[in-house]
Amino acid sequence: MKANKYERGAEWRQWDLHIHTPASFHWTGQRFDSDINSQTNIDLVDEMILALNNAEPAVFVLMDYWTFDGWFALQRRLKQQNAPKLEKRVFPGIELRLVSPTICRLNAHVIFSDEVDVIWLH
Repeated sequence: MKANKYERGAEWRQWDLHIHTPASFHWTGQRFDSDINSQTNIDLVDEMILALNNAEPAVFVLMDYWTFDGWFALQRRLKQQNAPKLEKRVFPGIELRLVSPTICRLNAHVIFSDEVDVIWLH
């Protein structure tokens, strides 16, 4: 069982339920490359961890378009010996574009448990 970081019980905290990673389809910054173990990818994930730790919200959801690759990259990095410590709670999510009879864009946002087992297919 995980230790309770918030011993006072229920209190208001800021959450950000919609952030993207360099794996997301519409990401405009430097993207992950195809080698999941590249130094570029490690550096990008380390930047993510630093940004998450320095941001005000206590909890985040990685809400990439059509992929969990950002979540997998984060989990892979956190298991490495020299990884920076993630001090925030982060959940996996996915953003999906839906076809609908509307004139506006319609997306579905799905949040998953951060305790699900990850199956590594390498």
